[in-house]
Amino acid sequence: MTSLGLHVVWCPKYRRRILRGPVARRLDELLDEIATEHGWEIVASEVMPDHVHLFAHVRPTDSLAHVARLLESRTSRVLRQEVRVVVSQPGTLVQVILRRVGGLRL
Repeated sequence: MTSLGLHVVWCPKYRRRILRGPVARRLDELLDEIATEHGWEIVASEVMPDHVHLFAHVRPTDSLAHVARLLESRTSRVLRQEVRVVVSQPGTLVQVILRRVGGLRL
């Protein structure tokens, strides 16, 4: 089986420092939930106040854009519903950078 390493970096619009405390903890939980649902493995994730780094193994058949869109859209939607700080910051979690890391034989 082959997996594809994916490095995703995204940040709130204008790099607002809103990813702290309960927001950061909930974001980390959401990333784990999404990865588990889709059969991806999160190797490492780092939630900083103004950006997120995520390294994950995904299937080669998964579109990189699809993976990034799922991660960004769902985390943004759920955080907006659950956390008041995020709702007060328009256009959060929108800038995404993808980097394919390569194939890995398992």
